[in-house]
Amino acid sequence: LAQLDPPERLFHRPASLAVARFLGIPNLVAGSIAAGHFVSVPGRIPLRNGPPAGPATAAFGSGALHPDPSGLLRGIVRVVRHGPRGATLRVEIGGLEREATAPTGAMPGLGAELSLGLETDRVSVFPGRIDV
Repeated sequence: LAQLDPPERLFHRPASLAVARFLGIPNLVAGSIAAGHFVSVPGRIPLRNGPPAGPATAAFGSGALHPDPSGLLRGIVRVVRHGPRGATLRVEIGGLEREATAPTGAMPGLGAELSLGLETDRVSVFPGRIDV
């Protein structure tokens, strides 16, 4: 048993990278910790409490990444998936495809450029780097 918590905590704050992968959390981003930030190809995330400096991996669900006109990340829509709980987008950010929630209302088309926001309090960062 790797983690015993209510489902919301499991999915928003997995205890380890192994738990995140087991749960199928879709966004795993390789990077490093430097000067209190997680640094990766898409950008920097400030950390309140995180692993020590060195290689690291960030994990977050599609709900943490969403279209936001004032968002600092820019991406290109590569895939739109419709499902029973709504739609998700596969968005290319800095050469990496990540899963994001789809906007309410008009759905962006394939190839559309979007500004995206990331809810950093829903991002978990773990020491060590994996190929993602």
